[in-house]
Amino acid sequence: MLITDRYYREDPVYGLSSLPSFINPFPAGFTYEIKVIKAMTRKWLESGARLHPRDENWLQDGMMVYLLQQYNQTYYPNLKIAGKLSNIWGIRGFNITQLDFNDQYNFLYLNTARLNLDQSITTRSDSLVKYNQQLGIINKAAIGLKYLQDYSGNNSVDQTIKEFYQKNKLKLSHVSDFKTILESKNTKDIDWFFKDYITKYTRMDWKIKRVKNIGDSVKVFLKNKSDRDLPIALYSLDKDSIVEKIWIDHVVEDTVITLSRKRANRISLNYEKLIPEFTMHDNYKTLKGFDQNRPIEFRLFKDIEDPERAQVFLMPDLGFNVYDGVTVGARFSNGTLLPKPFRYTIKPIYGLNSNKVIGSVGLSYTHNLEKHDESIYFVRYGVSANRFSYADDLLYRRASAWLNLGFRPKDLRSNKRSFLTFRNVLVDRDRDPANPVNEPDYNVFSINYNNQDRNFKRYFSYNAGVEVSSRFSKATFRTQWRKLFKDNRQLNIRFFSGAFLHNETQNDGNFFSFALDRPTDYLFDYNYYGRSDESGFFSQQLIIAEGGFKSQLETPYANQFISTVNTSYSIWKYVFAYADVGVVKNRNTPLAGVYDSGLRLNLLQDYFEVYLPIYSSNGWEVGQGDYDQRVRFILTLDLNTLTGLFTRRWY
Repeated sequence: MLITDRYYREDPVYGLSSLPSFINPFPAGFTYEIKVIKAMTRKWLESGARLHPRDENWLQDGMMVYLLQQYNQTYYPNLKIAGKLSNIWGIRGFNITQLDFNDQYNFLYLNTARLNLDQSITTRSDSLVKYNQQLGIINKAAIGLKYLQDYSGNNSVDQTIKEFYQKNKLKLSHVSDFKTILESKNTKDIDWFFKDYITKYTRMDWKIKRVKNIGDSVKVFLKNKSDRDLPIALYSLDKDSIVEKIWIDHVVEDTVITLSRKRANRISLNYEKLIPEFTMHDNYKTLKGFDQNRPIEFRLFKDIEDPERAQVFLMPDLGFNVYDGVTVGARFSNGTLLPKPFRYTIKPIYGLNSNKVIGSVGLSYTHNLEKHDESIYFVRYGVSANRFSYADDLLYRRASAWLNLGFRPKDLRSNKRSFLTFRNVLVDRDRDPANPVNEPDYNVFSINYNNQDRNFKRYFSYNAGVEVSSRFSKATFRTQWRKLFKDNRQLNIRFFSGAFLHNETQNDGNFFSFALDRPTDYLFDYNYYGRSDESGFFSQQLIIAEGGFKSQLETPYANQFISTVNTSYSIWKYVFAYADVGVVKNRNTPLAGVYDSGLRLNLLQDYFEVYLPIYSSNGWEVGQGDYDQRVRFILTLDLNTLTGLFTRRWY
């Protein structure tokens, strides 16, 4: 059997293949060994039965990963996913480092289920999203074979794979042939595997509703939280040891099972994680003492879920703004490495300059709608509140409530998405005696529709919204188009238009007006470091919103109407030329045309960019004595935002 490096790289061991050479937490030779074993197993299976490459290839891929799991379990039964790192102090405390090496397959599959991107195993390979095609569905199929093996109580899956290979070597075969052999080696009914497990994509989820002790027995009340008709394993436990294990073929509403208590002090569903269950936090019940089924546990830094505990993660938080100075504090959250429906974040922090306690709190819940034939795929709602300084010795307090609906096409491979958001924002600001305002506190209700098609080579999105408050209402429209050419040059075009439907704030300044280059951000959505600064370094911070201009012109606001076009084109590597043009209309003044142009240094897109103005409605800007004050920049100092650099996903 000839195995080449090129052949292996066509289907590598994900995770191991991305480790740098100087990191090797596994036993000597393990990395090379597992790569060779996977390539050999794939080659062996390909030389056997010929399955339809689009409709039935899941079986071959699933058998490959299943055999790889069996190999690991046989020769490396105690190997952890982090290898030798799982024994190092400071690292071994993380739950993820204590996962067995084979647990990664469940974890990688559940990622798509939690993101509402799951698809059935029998989905044609050319209809799978990229992640499912390369990881999700393959792992789901392998987990299913292991699940089936345990349920059968014998080595029927191992024997079936061997016989299927021998009988169908170099023959055109089908999944039905595999099923026939498998059924011949089982005394149990395994139709559920072919009629449900591989054909449905909705979540698999069960719960223990309650338990009732009756003498030396216990009644367990179970509930199936999904539409799946699959067997589930029920366990009685003595601490972490299995006392009894039984398989229940059908769990419906109010299913009651009676177990012997024996030495058991806990009852659990799916204790060995044989089934890739959507959530397991309601799978445990205690039989003794206070009904504390999931004690609270505080942990430093984000980790994977522990279904037996209610986890609170503590993350250090470091930030900055001109008025609070450096901010230090902590972020308490229930957010784990896998997405979850209910999320909360509590962030108390302290401003070293303002000497004030500030921070934020947020709660949200996501209902994922799993039916692929429906356009709406999630409903998310939540509330949030925050308190920060908006000027020296002046605080603002913002409370908001929102509802967000997500839409997508039936073809999950499409990057098209649209979102409809309803939001209400209440803002309360400290009064500034030196600069009084007529309405320091206000309430704004908004409806926003966003449509996007995020592709690497061509990106397109548009956004339409309406804002209503007691003294003004406005409508906006924004669209953005980006094209990446074959020579790696990039063209960006952005259009924005906004108009007041009514405005009673025109005599009170420009706080609620449209901005040409620096939005006032009266809803406190943007991360300004010096939002009230009118001069100095932080007044030059640029956030591309509303007018999107870079030069500070003589007419920076519009209290009636604004329309602008922003363009940029790459000249060389990270150097772009930009040009903006637009019109602004203010009350009692004629329509004014404006423009600017210059160079954009795209050092790290959306995180660190510098804009050097050259020519604008102000005339030539290069060579002016205050040119350093005309330069604009995009800069991200927030650590949580910077993590976005490392968490960009591909689906």
